[in-house]
Amino acid sequence: MSATDSTELAAAARWVGGARMVAGTVTVNNCSSVTVDGFTYDGAAPAAYWWCAKSSSRADLLAGFRAAPARLTRAYNEEKVQVALVPQADFSTNCRVLAVWCEQFAANFGDVTITPAAKKAPPAAPRATTGAATPACANGGFSGFEGDLSTLEHQVAGRVRIGPDCGVSVKGFTYDGAAPAAHWWCAESNSRADLLAGFRAAPARLTRAYNGEQVSVPIVPNANLSGNCRILAVWCEVFKADFGHVVLGAPAKTTAGSAAVTASPTDVTRAGGNPTMKMTSVLPAGPTYCRELLSGSLQIVWPKSVAGSKTINATLIASGLPPRSWMAFGFADPAKKRSAMIGSDVVVAGILPSGEPFAVDYYLGSHEQCNYASGANKGVCPDAGLLGVPPGSPAANNVKLLAAKKEGGVISVTFSRPAAASDRFDRDWPTGPSPAFVVFATGPLAEGSTVAQPAVLYHGPVNHSPEVPVSLQFSFGTPSTCTKPLTAAPTSASAGTGLLPAPEGARQPVATLSGVTAFDVTIGTNLNYPNPPGWGLSYWINGRESPVLRVLRGTTYTFKIKASAAGQGLP
Repeated sequence: MSATDSTELAAAARWVGGARMVAGTVTVNNCSSVTVDGFTYDGAAPAAYWWCAKSSSRADLLAGFRAAPARLTRAYNEEKVQVALVPQADFSTNCRVLAVWCEQFAANFGDVTITPAAKKAPPAAPRATTGAATPACANGGFSGFEGDLSTLEHQVAGRVRIGPDCGVSVKGFTYDGAAPAAHWWCAESNSRADLLAGFRAAPARLTRAYNGEQVSVPIVPNANLSGNCRILAVWCEVFKADFGHVVLGAPAKTTAGSAAVTASPTDVTRAGGNPTMKMTSVLPAGPTYCRELLSGSLQIVWPKSVAGSKTINATLIASGLPPRSWMAFGFADPAKKRSAMIGSDVVVAGILPSGEPFAVDYYLGSHEQCNYASGANKGVCPDAGLLGVPPGSPAANNVKLLAAKKEGGVISVTFSRPAAASDRFDRDWPTGPSPAFVVFATGPLAEGSTVAQPAVLYHGPVNHSPEVPVSLQFSFGTPSTCTKPLTAAPTSASAGTGLLPAPEGARQPVATLSGVTAFDVTIGTNLNYPNPPGWGLSYWINGRESPVLRVLRGTTYTFKIKASAAGQGLP
């Protein structure tokens, strides 16, 4: 290896749980010394040494020798250390593996395999140009693309944008900084095999936490965004783990910065099971009423001609929603005599990040995420699951998507539904002179949501109707309360990443519990740790929200479970 090559200590790869918490980044300075950045070790072993071996096999480790004469006598916590190697150490033969080894117990606490540096690819031959500069990498015509990083682990989130000449920026980038070897990563697809065969998209390691920041990613020259870098991920080289990724592609084509779609039984075609729709205007024709539901962020508009009609057409309009979001409106159980969530019948609508619109009939059975994995028949669920029919079945979804539009930070979805209830999970929507109590909210969608089954997650503490009498009637004489049309995204608690904020408006670092042997497990609100976004509930341990637990082999731990059945929807 050259003096600038580095690699990661593979503690977790050799010892499940990270024996003695060993971690760090090893850089070979020369043939007689190495530097370990971020070295961590709990200092508890009786005879720990830096250790040389031919390989990481048990036999070769037992036959190894001390890489440095001094014993590791204390704890280290992400420190930078220099290791002066003994003269007989040879990285090409007898010291191919550098480990932290306990002589007394013959135990490997963590090791790294030292390999020759990969040869750098020769510079690409210059292309013929017509006066335009040659980009540093091949962007595949993807300039202008925008897409959201999925949130898989370590709170990764953000919106990725490809600029000219493969310039990549991430708006609202969030990452907790806790992984030992996180990098921006290129892969041909998000399959496990392709991710493992991928490469660093940018040379630098992600060494700190980010909280909704704007970052630039200097893509390496050999990346081809339409070939070997169709996936841009945040990847941990030690744990071989995908913390979140985005599938790169051509930018969506729009006209004058807006997109609108409409559907009817003759307009809808199917492409991979999803609707493709014609462009049209989104708002109902003729005079309309408008009701402001959430100040500056959610409105409902309907035609004045709806009075006495058997069918209701209405448009939900929202401003400032993150790309993967839902908005909902409906009517409460009249027996509750207030705007109560439980027992209400709502339309859940929105536009997926792919540009596909949806409008689905939902019944709110309890304060829980729908149990999609076991039938979609309990919680906040589409009527289809409750009735035991396939998602999107016309027999259960009596809501028809008529039109949708996205322009700037404002989305609009127009739908129709019968005024009278169609099944036991519906409520009558009033078109006569008597008002009824309404419910409404906005919030994030789960990863994997589809047009037929948008998976609704918790709306947060403020983005919903109050549980007091809020009434509305779809009839003549209803006063409009919208003072102005919704425009650009306002500042709101849910704007930006689509993740639930902490009370201060920014997520807090994930806590770590170490040296504790008794744990009280309860359920509380997920103020800071939507990973991915959950139903407003998290497991709390010893009063800390979803902490990381540091445990040691040979130690007995006691967990007192005080969580309730309400946690069945937890991630």
